[in-house]
Amino acid sequence: MLRVLYSKIDLLVVLALIASTVGVCSVDSQAPIRLGSINFLDDSWASDMAFKARQHVWLGREAVFSYGPLYQWLWKWMLPLKPFSLGVVYKSLHLFPYCFSLLLIYLTGVLLLRGQPAWKRLLYVLALGVFASPGDGKSAVPVCALSIFLLLVQGLQDGWIQTAWRAGAACSVVTFAFLFSADSGMYSLATLAIVTLAAVSCGLPDLPKLRRVLRFALLAVGLLGLSMFVLNTVLARPLDFRFWIGSYEMVSNFRWLLPSPMPGGATLAFLATIALCWLIFLGAWFRRQPNSGKLTQEPVFLLAGFGVSFLCLQTAVVRSDWIHVLWGLFPTVTLAVAVLLGGTTQSASWLRAQTPIFSALGLTTIFGGLVLSHGQGLAALAWSAGAYSACPPDTYYLDQACLRADDFRRLSLVSSAIRTLVPASDPILVYPYENILGVVARRRVAGGVLQNYTAGGKYLTDRQLGALQQDKPPVGIYSADGYAFWPWPVDGVSNFTRTPEVWLYLQRHYKREAEPEQGVLLLLRDESRQARWRRDERELAAPRAIYRVKPGVPIDLGALEPWPENADFLKLRLTVRYAIWWKILKPSRLIVEVQLADGSHKVRPVVVQPNQASEIWIYPWRETQLTRYFSANPADWRDPALATPVSRLALRVIPIDWLSVMPSSIRVESVEAVGLGLE
Repeated sequence: MLRVLYSKIDLLVVLALIASTVGVCSVDSQAPIRLGSINFLDDSWASDMAFKARQHVWLGREAVFSYGPLYQWLWKWMLPLKPFSLGVVYKSLHLFPYCFSLLLIYLTGVLLLRGQPAWKRLLYVLALGVFASPGDGKSAVPVCALSIFLLLVQGLQDGWIQTAWRAGAACSVVTFAFLFSADSGMYSLATLAIVTLAAVSCGLPDLPKLRRVLRFALLAVGLLGLSMFVLNTVLARPLDFRFWIGSYEMVSNFRWLLPSPMPGGATLAFLATIALCWLIFLGAWFRRQPNSGKLTQEPVFLLAGFGVSFLCLQTAVVRSDWIHVLWGLFPTVTLAVAVLLGGTTQSASWLRAQTPIFSALGLTTIFGGLVLSHGQGLAALAWSAGAYSACPPDTYYLDQACLRADDFRRLSLVSSAIRTLVPASDPILVYPYENILGVVARRRVAGGVLQNYTAGGKYLTDRQLGALQQDKPPVGIYSADGYAFWPWPVDGVSNFTRTPEVWLYLQRHYKREAEPEQGVLLLLRDESRQARWRRDERELAAPRAIYRVKPGVPIDLGALEPWPENADFLKLRLTVRYAIWWKILKPSRLIVEVQLADGSHKVRPVVVQPNQASEIWIYPWRETQLTRYFSANPADWRDPALATPVSRLALRVIPIDWLSVMPSSIRVESVEAVGLGLE
């Protein structure tokens, strides 16, 4: 009996950890949780995902986001069986992804360390799952998928039926990964391709083995196509590919829509970690043992593992803040630790046998220190477990949460106004991204994309506008940039400039009703406004040309005089040309420099899809003035004292960081002045 328990000690510890974690986070679930300053960007998508799951509004079907319906469904069942509240969401915010990561790490350890002593698998789970895991839920998916694919490929035998069920199992993993999140699905699909290529390269001298791998690959492609139609049928209709198109668009647009620089400290950690881990892979390659029965010493694992670790670094390369760097490095660390723990033999000397163990502990200790110091993993989970019998004196109670005064005032005032104006069955429109306002008011936020700032590119923009037009929310919430409070421009790009089509839809269909908080407007839908709305465009005297790009050197587009009297916006039509390398790194930042007639300058960072004809919209004056455009009277839209004419325009391209690719040229098609009005 004891021997059986010892052989399953890693599983028992994982189950005990999950049970204790759920228990601690669920103690006195009615007690409020104290929140710091609310992040109206990230907290909005998290709370809205949970709220939509309670309403059976599923991502991938009704709305698009980087996460999928499986993530929603699993999180829903992790929530306490209590009435929905903001406090309940925050208590479970880190609980589900952490527990899910722990299960995936356990499964990865079982598969990669087959034949190893139980204490090694336990050490693997404790080192990575408890101390070094960022606990995001997604970073462990590709490595777990890799271990499953390797198990399936290594067990291939002759016969189509035996190969078919293995290919079907691989396709099921990819499909579930897509249902979990779009990037997990893309990583898992690429991982399947990498494993197949590694198996082909390792089986080249052995023609029967090569035929088995190629048969597996052929069946996998066919079954993946079949699974697409099956999932289409479950979510909508057999020929409705919106789930797959939305997932692809969300992942592909992320690279140019939301790139961010890598801090200096993160750069050092990034380079040092990949150098150390890849040295471990290199050493293992020189000591590889084909057909040894130990997966981590097999050439196919070392080739595929290196490829997957390189692939997953894309998470850190594109959006390079500390959190994403840790998420991107975690698969590499996970595989390197597996190589160390699975590479020792019983015949080795004690020192030689224990050196990899101590190396694995050292690697996870250093990486785990970075994870904890940046508030991830256990640090985030410990925060979620904190609850109070009553709110501390410096906070205010709202929806089972203790809030700071500013957050309490805004959430309570706006949510109360929403509940007064909107029946519980009707949706609302939120711009730019504070969906948490609808969550507190218990009103569904309309839209084909969960948050507006991710609606980049034509497909997602059209889907967002189509859903808004279909739902026709009676009330909209508009928060203007430029105030001391939220919203802040994501990565410094004005919310209007990031999603001008959505802003124009809002301005065309809604009029101002009230301002419960400075810079926050309650808008009522006015169908007659659309019928009277007009947009006048006038091309300015700017040269149409192709400009070569040099880092930081301005491209002068010349004088724009005369500036039309009733012009409200600048619109540039251009194409930014990049070499193909931007698809594995990230584009640079395009800056629009606007000079006004009084000599003042406005610098506006913008986002542009590489190698595609794009429109850039600029509001040349203070963004706070955009609230005026929702007045029912067009005479109130412009303040003549602030609307100084635009006199000159220039472009500048600067690298975001050392991972940025500079464009080769910019083709400027036109520069236009746009004016809005009502008939």
